Amino acid sequence: MNSNKLRFCWWNIGLSPAASRASSRASPENYDMLVEYIVYLFDAHVLDFLCLCEVDDDDFNELHNRLAEFKFGLCDLYPKTSTSRSRFDCIAIYNQERFEVTPQRVLEERVANTNIKVAQLICVNDLDNDSEFFIYLAHWPSRLYESKDLRRKAASFLWNDAKELINESNNVIFMGDFNANPFEDCLTDDLNATRCHEMCRYYPTQFIYNPFWRSLTSEEQLSLDNATQQFPSGTYYYKKDRKSKWNAFDQILVSSSLVSDGPWYLNEYETGVIYDENIYEAFSSKDSHIDHFPIICTIDKV
Repeated sequence: MNSNKLRFCWWNIGLSPAASRASSRASPENYDMLVEYIVYLFDAHVLDFLCLCEVDDDDFNELHNRLAEFKFGLCDLYPKTSTSRSRFDCIAIYNQERFEVTPQRVLEERVANTNIKVAQLICVNDLDNDSEFFIYLAHWPSRLYESKDLRRKAASFLWNDAKELINESNNVIFMGDFNANPFEDCLTDDLNATRCHEMCRYYPTQFIYNPFWRSLTSEEQLSLDNATQQFPSGTYYYKKDRKSKWNAFDQILVSSSLVSDGPWYLNEYETGVIYDENIYEAFSSKDSHIDHFPIICTIDKV
């Protein structure tokens, strides 16, 4: 394992959605499949950290037991009770020989009669290099409801919380299912996420960098040889969408310190959506709870 390389992964697995009206897809068979995917991702992509989204207490306990033989660290991140119709729904799985993970705080704001689950902040300490990373984990309100304003509020709250960490030149990572594409106002205007490296370098306390603009278009390009195949782009497919079936809702963004200051630098060659064949097969199955692709972000140390 390369001690000067770190790989962070996010995956909305759709197992136990947070909305109170949603039902869990948990079953022994789905747990078996999920454990196989988790072990596969850590092995094939040499992961150091994986955040799973849309899980609950029962899922955490089941995965904790089933993954015990692999000696992963598991961190239960969400509060056990909630007075709203939703809840925080993330857990962290990590290489405990490499990382120490410490929950910091939960960001939840009330707007009128709605509780907005903004993010959960954790601190990850890389034991090999004595390097510290602050990671915000976010799952913002669904697009199935009129929630654009709530996502903009969530982004503003998140930026206001992260500013102090960014101003102090900490390495900050934002990962989540934002239910918004990279070009939408909540990300570009309210969270100040840009696709321009130079803006991050010239104004490091005013912008964060979003490498997932690149995921908006397919890695495949149309020609006569492949005119009938699918062209996946982004992480989520919604067949009823009237503008684009594919959306890049899942993204990992980084503070300007990881674009310009060093000693850790974003590696965009090894950052993007994981379209591995076995996961694509589950994604395409009507019987599977998998409806998002996982994403990965790699950073390298000088």
